[in-house]
Amino acid sequence: GVITFTKRFCDPILYDTVHIRNMLEKEGIPSIVIDYENSVQEIGRIKTRVEA
Repeated sequence: GVITFTKRFCDPILYDTVHIRNMLEKEGIPSIVIDYENSVQEIGRIKTRVEA
């Protein structure tokens, strides 16, 4: 699977992420997109999403 990290509110990267995720889906490769800010407090949230 593929884990993609994108900086929250960075629209140019989000546009590319949609295309990449669609290509992965067509190939049957699971993926998740995780957006983040520059905050240490988000580590727990990110860990939970990856583990799920």
